[in-house]
Amino acid sequence: MFEYRACHFFIKPFNERCINRFFDSMISHPKIPPYAWVPFGHGAHLCLGMKFATLEIKAFIYQILLHYEIALTANYAFSISGLPVAKPTDDVPLVFCERKS
Repeated sequence: MFEYRACHFFIKPFNERCINRFFDSMISHPKIPPYAWVPFGHGAHLCLGMKFATLEIKAFIYQILLHYEIALTANYAFSISGLPVAKPTDDVPLVFCERKS
C-alpha cells in the first residue's frame, strides 16, 4: 500500500527528508510501479484536499502572470524533441519582467 516508502526503490530511506526523492538520480530501481506515488489517492478514494490544492496552484500561477511578463532570452534557439511527448531538448531560460501598472 505504501510503495513510496519502499527502500528498494529509492536510495535514501523514507524517514530521511529528501526533496529530490522522485528525481531520476535518486531512484535506485529502473522502473518504479505506476502507483508507487499517488499523493491524492486514486479512483473513488480521492483526497478531499485535491481540489483545494489545484485551486491554490491556479491562484499562484494567476498571481505570477498578473504581475510579471514571461519571455525567452533574446539569443535562445528553441529546439524540440518529439518522442514520446514534445518537450524542449535543453533547459529553457526564462526572463521575468515586472508588469507596469
